[in-house]
Amino acid sequence: TVDNETTVMGGSGTVSTGAGTKVGVTLKLPQLQNLCKRDPEGYKEDYEAQIRRLESELAVLALQPNTEPSKSLVELIQFAAAVSSSSYKGEESNRIAAILLNLLVGSSSSASSNNTATSASIQNVSSMPTAALQLHKEVRKTCVSALILMRNKGALQPIQLLESFFRIMATVPDKGLRTQLYKHIV
Repeated sequence: TVDNETTVMGGSGTVSTGAGTKVGVTLKLPQLQNLCKRDPEGYKEDYEAQIRRLESELAVLALQPNTEPSKSLVELIQFAAAVSSSSYKGEESNRIAAILLNLLVGSSSSASSNNTATSASIQNVSSMPTAALQLHKEVRKTCVSALILMRNKGALQPIQLLESFFRIMATVPDKGLRTQLYKHIV
């Protein structure tokens, strides 16, 4: 698949047309988001495939964090936040929040990570400003928007975000981001 399209694998790899026949379909992320909302279990594999794609794009971004993000990365972040906070609340939404917070501030206070050694090394607060400063402003803005969306849908507790948001406001010299954070906090 290319860019923001995915081949639907839900169930048998086909989607019913309603006329008794089934056809293979290539969907865009908003369509997959809608299908995940309607049938979370049926499209869990497709959702997980997109999360793996997000993780691989984030790994590429980690090599050059200040480069302008691809449109598909921004869409994947928004997709992951929207779907995990509505269709897969709980462990999955916590995992996505941890990924986004880790990307944004270099550590995740809400991470219930399986890798305690990795988690302990990431928890170094002094790495937060450099991690936040290295990211392209569009990635920071998208992560903050996604986390706010997750909070507004009740998938995250406010305390989990406020500490990170205050740290970002104090260290990141991006006026637009600080304004966005201020509007959310106040």
